[in-house]
Amino acid sequence: TTLQQFTVDGLDIVVNEEDDLTLPRGEVTTIVPNAGVGIFYTSFGGSDFDKSFFFAGLAANQLFPFDLRFKASGSTANFKRAVHANATFGYRAIKEDVFFEPSVWINYSAENVLDANLSLKMEKQDAFWAGLTYNTNQTLAVQLGYILINGLPRDAALRIGAMGSYNIGTFGRARGVGYEFYAAWRFIQ
Repeated sequence: TTLQQFTVDGLDIVVNEEDDLTLPRGEVTTIVPNAGVGIFYTSFGGSDFDKSFFFAGLAANQLFPFDLRFKASGSTANFKRAVHANATFGYRAIKEDVFFEPSVWINYSAENVLDANLSLKMEKQDAFWAGLTYNTNQTLAVQLGYILINGLPRDAALRIGAMGSYNIGTFGRARGVGYEFYAAWRFIQ
C-alpha cells in the first residue's frame, strides 16, 4: 500500500481559456491511498556472483485508479489516474568476479501508453558498476557507480552512483538532461 501526495499549481497550467472555472487558482495539494502488487522469479537464489541465471517479474501499481479531486481549490475538475503495469526479464552472465546483465523493462498504462527500456549492466564485484539504457521513447541513459566495502561491517557494502539521460529524439531540447543519484546500504552481498 502507498500514500501519495499530488500537487498542482494552476498558475503553471497552459490552457486555451484563461477563465476556465475548473482550473485551480494557485497551488493545491491532495493525499490519496493506493496499492500495488508484484511477483519476481530468478532461476538461482544464491549470491550475485555464484552462478549465471535468468530473471523475470510482473507488477501492477495504482490499482485504485480513482480520480484526483483537489477540494481546497473549489474546483470540480478531476484528474484521472490509470493502472500501470510493468514486466521485466533478463539474464545475468557471471564470469569470475564480473557479471554482464542484458535486460528488458516494459511499462504499460491503461491509457495505451507503452514503452520499453533495453539495458546492459556490467558490475565488478565489490568495486563498481556501469550501465547503458535505451528507451523506446528515444532516451539514452548512462550510469556509473562505486561499491565501497572498506571499513564497513562484514558482508556490508555502500553503493553510490549516478545516472544521466538525454532524449535523442525531438523532445531532447524541451526535456533537457535528466539525472539521478543513487545510494544504498547492502547488508548481505
